[in-house]
Amino acid sequence: ALGGVLVNLAFRQSFLVLKNGDGAYLAFLCCYAVCCAVTWVVFMRSRTERLEGVKAAPGQARHTGGVRRLAIAAVVLVAACAAPDVRVPDAVETSPAGQAQLDAALRDAAWANDVEQARRLIASGANVNAKDQTEQSAYLITTSEGYLELLELTLVSGGDVGSLDSYNGTGLIRAADRGHAAICGRLVQAGVSVDHINRLGWTALHEAIILGDGSDRYVDTVRVLVAAGADLTLPSQNDQVRPLAHAEDRGHDRIVDLLRAALADRTTRAEADRALRTAAAEGSADGVAIALRAGADPDVLAERPTDAAALRLLDHLGHA
Repeated sequence: ALGGVLVNLAFRQSFLVLKNGDGAYLAFLCCYAVCCAVTWVVFMRSRTERLEGVKAAPGQARHTGGVRRLAIAAVVLVAACAAPDVRVPDAVETSPAGQAQLDAALRDAAWANDVEQARRLIASGANVNAKDQTEQSAYLITTSEGYLELLELTLVSGGDVGSLDSYNGTGLIRAADRGHAAICGRLVQAGVSVDHINRLGWTALHEAIILGDGSDRYVDTVRVLVAAGADLTLPSQNDQVRPLAHAEDRGHDRIVDLLRAALADRTTRAEADRALRTAAAEGSADGVAIALRAGADPDVLAERPTDAAALRLLDHLGHA
């Protein structure tokens, strides 16, 4: 029983400090080495002393010693193979109340953008997808607040890109609402649904246009969505107004130009790579977005574009 407790504690400490089980396995190997040494000294080493007047039968000592050695070696081998099979996720039992406290602390760390505290809490078992009564989770908080490093941590820790908030919106919609182009790009890479419709009847593209101010951050966000293949003709559900009309109504001239160019584009997949090289050479971020939408491979670019907006777009989509 004591051994079982120590094994669990070893795994817990290893994951808290090293973020993996390597430390625990190394400790187990050291313990096995000590056990083997003790076994050899106490049980397996040849002994010359005998009781006075007692003689061993010919071959008896060698025979019984060999069997004993084989038996002890088998026991040690079985123990060595069995102990590391402990399931790490079950190593530390957490009560429902304790789990709720961990999850709440993680959400607090997410609001504060405290990456190191979040990392420690996740290592202790906090769930990045656990929501409070307002449908906020650590993962969803990172998307609306624009915390890219913390978003990365939640994604590698099981963040669910299909998770929805109280408006039935994805993290992508939340990020587009705030003009977090880098967050949008990372979520696109993670496989988020680009055209999901929330309770307001809006997609991420609608939110970037309707709730945005047309500034650089929102233009960058729309470029990411265009490059990701967002449906440019899908109307907002309650008023049946298309994205281009929303942009025109709000005077978002640069977004209007981008959407018109994307809607008019007829570039085929076979032509997309050449279109990308041309757009990059001309310093056209809109052209780069449209070429990517057509299926261009960013690896065809021999040099990075000199245009800052085009560079940002490629970086946001993981093509730096």
